[in-house]
Amino acid sequence: MEHTEVELKWPIPDPEKFFAALRAASAKVHINRYATEHELNIWYERGKNAEDARRLRISRPYPYRRGCDYHYCVTKKGSNKSVRFKASLEENFYGLYFSSPQKALQFFLFVGYTDHFRYERTRTDFHFNGIVLSYDSLPQIGNYVEIEGDPGDILEAASLLGLDEKDSTNLSYKVLFKKWKADNPSSDAKGLLWEDERHFFSVI
Repeated sequence: MEHTEVELKWPIPDPEKFFAALRAASAKVHINRYATEHELNIWYERGKNAEDARRLRISRPYPYRRGCDYHYCVTKKGSNKSVRFKASLEENFYGLYFSSPQKALQFFLFVGYTDHFRYERTRTDFHFNGIVLSYDSLPQIGNYVEIEGDPGDILEAASLLGLDEKDSTNLSYKVLFKKWKADNPSSDAKGLLWEDERHFFSVI
């Protein structure tokens, strides 16, 4: 499946205030597979061609419930295109099924890709004013809300939630991590990864 994605992110320094705004606006949790998922996202590149990149997303429900399997999704990132504001991104989504995270990792190495960057997040999706809004919690860089849809609809939804366009960004989490590293040169972190009990992906 291929589509053009237009999205913006906002940092959320005060989650309690933000969730109060969501409740006041009657935003509904989007129940697709699970209300909240814990994801590991791995960026793979082949050779020196960063344009030929793939993202493997491995997810499972958070908190984890026995009997629930891992879910896998592979994304091919396209080039940015200018739109009314910020940027859009073409993406191809593929459904791949592996028996374990290790098998997924072995597949990418077998076809010539190298693991370049990893980030974890917990994500909760909401339906709001006909668009999808995703609330992400990440290690190091904190909490972000990502709003996807038509440019006008994105800004309208953001305004209703008390978010200002000037505070938004279209940078990827990979780039946001690099900026965080520049501000925290003493950190030995190589990705946005938790080290507590939620880091169940340590086996890979």
